[in-house]
Amino acid sequence: MNILFVDNFPEVIINRIENMGHKVFDCSLKPEICDKYLEDAEVIITKNRTNINREIIDKALKLRMIINGGVSIDNIDIDYAHNKGIHVMHTPEAPMISVAEFVFGLLLSAARKIYDANLSMKNGKWDKELYYGNELYGKTIGVVGFGRIGREVARRAIAFGMKIVACDKFLSESPMPGVPIVELDNLLKVSDFITLHASFDARKDKTLITEREFSLMKDNVLIINCAQGGIIDENALLLALNSKKVSFAALDVYSIEPPKNEKLIKHPNTICTPHIAAQTLEAELRMGDQIITILKGLGQK
Repeated sequence: MNILFVDNFPEVIINRIENMGHKVFDCSLKPEICDKYLEDAEVIITKNRTNINREIIDKALKLRMIINGGVSIDNIDIDYAHNKGIHVMHTPEAPMISVAEFVFGLLLSAARKIYDANLSMKNGKWDKELYYGNELYGKTIGVVGFGRIGREVARRAIAFGMKIVACDKFLSESPMPGVPIVELDNLLKVSDFITLHASFDARKDKTLITEREFSLMKDNVLIINCAQGGIIDENALLLALNSKKVSFAALDVYSIEPPKNEKLIKHPNTICTPHIAAQTLEAELRMGDQIITILKGLGQK
């Protein structure tokens, strides 16, 4: 098959696919040359960075499948692809451990003021008395979206001795003993920490966390978003930070990337990272394994 990579993937994955006998075109470093290969592409492989819209799909006259390396597929016009008989697949299991671990990296850094203390030390200060934090033990963490990644976060929260509540619009019963599924409003009212892992499609879904939802939260709540940017109203979050309703926000995703909201990014009570929660060697290798499994299945059809 003719396979077109439109985003950057590790060379080891590309080599493995070539060794399967496929013809691989990699235009990730030169996106301007993609059109040259689109007409013959039978499979397009992306990583949520390229918008696979109608224009691209129409140019790919032989296209049989689009594979997105990652959890979400909101960068693909799924309905249009399906109407043209094109399969859309993704690799949701690949990044779940990496993202869950990253969430706890952000959580610990924010709760214990590690980031600020580090900056203070680098500026030659010894502000020992300033950096009183909070333990995670015994606190309630609300997990919004209880799919693969949400459950991995919950497993780690159990190890820290935390109480866990979860909400998920697709679940009426909890898949994990001891973790109740509650309505979002109830979760917001009882949680000391909130981490977002709900699916979100900006073309169809309403923003989940707005001024109303912030008003329901405990004072001094800490919120983490490693899911998708549009799930939070960023202006409402900025207001909540300024009013101290939210004591700290840790963000890895944004409504526009790279983000334009400088007041939010530079706020003293935020930690902001450039969409790297899933960015580990292990996640990339799992992604490659899953892509190869999908391609083997396609080859048998």
